[in-house]
Amino acid sequence: MSIKNKEFKKYRLIQSLSHQSRSGNKKNLCKVWKGTSREHFITICEIVYKLVNQGYECYTECDIKGNRVDIAAISPTGEGFIIEVLKTEQDASYEAKLDKYDLDWTMVKVNCKDFDINKWEL
Repeated sequence: MSIKNKEFKKYRLIQSLSHQSRSGNKKNLCKVWKGTSREHFITICEIVYKLVNQGYECYTECDIKGNRVDIAAISPTGEGFIIEVLKTEQDASYEAKLDKYDLDWTMVKVNCKDFDINKWEL
């Protein structure tokens, strides 16, 4: 794939992120909301830290098609990943989200329980 095509894919994914959230979409910034558990926030931060160091662009707590995602990650090759970090959320709730997002994004589920960043790969 040419560099121009990769950049276009990345641009198209970034444009699908809603820019209407209160704090905007800041690249590679971990956002925290009141009520977010410490374990959930730390897991998100560890994932973002690892991906950014692998060349990904990450956006946390952003909206895609009116649904807030934990992490939207865009690879250096222009692939898009929605990473949902589950702590108390049931698998059925996660699976209900699968149809809500654009087909350009690949969904990834991460469980906080026994999460080890050293063993996790995207």
